[in-house]
Amino acid sequence: MLRVEIPPGSHSIGMTLKDIAQLKKFPKECVFMGIYHEEDDTFRIPQGDHVIKEWDTVFLVSKSKYITQATNLLIK
Repeated sequence: MLRVEIPPGSHSIGMTLKDIAQLKKFPKECVFMGIYHEEDDTFRIPQGDHVIKEWDTVFLVSKSKYITQATNLLIK
């Protein structure tokens, strides 16, 4: 499991989880397990229509060989 914080300016901001998961470069073996919003101190079990926001903390589960690829898509 990996925790990724979404920095300002990331291309994933404003995208739904469904859109991200359908990207050709996003590993199919990677699953979104949760999203933490620091601004309102909430943790959510995400659905496909969840929209990524700046500073979201996204929790992913995957084999280690896919984590870097998934992280790069989320934070760049």
